[in-house]
This record gives sequence, structure tokens and C-alpha cells, in this order.
Amino acid sequence: MYAHGRRHSSHRKKIIIFFAIIFCLAGYGIYSFYLADTKEVISNNDLSTTRVNDDREALVTFNQRSFSISLPRDWQLYKTDEEEQRSAYYFKSTKKNNDGRNLVIYSDYDTSTYAVNKVLPVSANNNLLSVGQISDTCSNFVGTGNNVNAQADQKLPDTVAKWQNISFLCDLSHANRNAIGTSSIDGINKVIIQGAGGEKHTYFFLYTDHNNVADYTLLVNALKSFQAK
Repeated sequence: MYAHGRRHSSHRKKIIIFFAIIFCLAGYGIYSFYLADTKEVISNNDLSTTRVNDDREALVTFNQRSFSISLPRDWQLYKTDEEEQRSAYYFKSTKKNNDGRNLVIYSDYDTSTYAVNKVLPVSANNNLLSVGQISDTCSNFVGTGNNVNAQADQKLPDTVAKWQNISFLCDLSHANRNAIGTSSIDGINKVIIQGAGGEKHTYFFLYTDHNNVADYTLLVNALKSFQAK
């Protein structure tokens, strides 16, 4: 009788151990899923951190001399020109099959002669930016461009155009370049923003997208994250 009871006790122990292992494995799986669902991304500048979930693209915040801006985590700041009176910052996407996207931010540069194909109206909202609607390709509403005859287009001069009562310089000679620039009531290719510290700077944002399917939401979201210091 004693040996028979011991066999039953041993069997019960095996069952308990089996379910304990299953419970531990399930708990570890849930914990691993939680870790995978939340990522920490650190910028290559001032170690800014953004925690995000997998249902939206992870962002990295770049902190520069007079501003900060957030971009998808595959973007890199590959060139910086900082002078005493002005500065320029060059960003690019490094994502495979989507690396034809670039963003240049000019601060206190005279960019009034920079021609673009589309304009994005912006305005200062304290030390942030309010963003309007991106225009159509300007050659379509300026009326002198010819998207079919590219050779003839190259002889056309840059032309001042308006979109939503905002003036900008339309690049008629390269109608398919897909360059989008910002402009405002402050003037062609500039917006004046006063930072949180009280200093005022002019900014011009130039975005180019040479992918088969252009993604302008990247530019819009980046500008909405912009903060002047």
C-alpha cells in the first residue's frame, strides 16, 4: 500500500511540475511580447529618447543649435553647416527602397531664390509651426510649364507663384523634380519663429522625394514636431 501511494504521489508531482513549466513559458511569452511592443530610440545628437509602440513608426528627435525636430528612426543627419550667423542641416532616409528622401533645414539663410515644384504653407505658432496644405505641382497652375516637353521646360525661368495666398518661386525648368519647400506670409521661402528663449530665426524647409511613391506625410509630421529653442 505504501509503494502504491508513493507512485500516485510521484505522478501528481509530475503533473504539477508540467503545469508549472507551461505557466512559466506562457508568462515569459507575454513578457517578451510586451518588450517587443515598446522600443526605446535614442538620437545621435543630445540623446533624446522617444518611447513608441509598434502600431506607429518609431521616431528620433534631433536637437540642434536653435531647434529640435523628430523624424523616423531610419533618418540620419549626414551634414551640418553651422556658421556664426546662419546654419543648415541635411537629413536623409536610409530605409531600404525608400532612401530617396531628403530634408534640408536652412536657418537664417537667404533662400529667396530657391525654386521648388510644390509649396507647403506654414506659419509660426509661438515656438511651433502650423502647417497648411501642400500644393499641386506648380507648373500645373502657373500655366507655362509643360510636363511632356522636358527639353522645352529647361528653358523656362523660375516664376513667382501663389498658393493659398502664399508666394513662392516655381521651378518650371524641372517640373518633375518633386522638391517641396515651405513659405509663409513672412516672405518667399521663409517663416520667422521666436524660440522659447526669445531669439528669432528664419527657417526654410526643403524636402525632396525621388521614390516611386512620394510620402509627403513625413514632411508634414516632421514640421508638426518642430520646436524652436
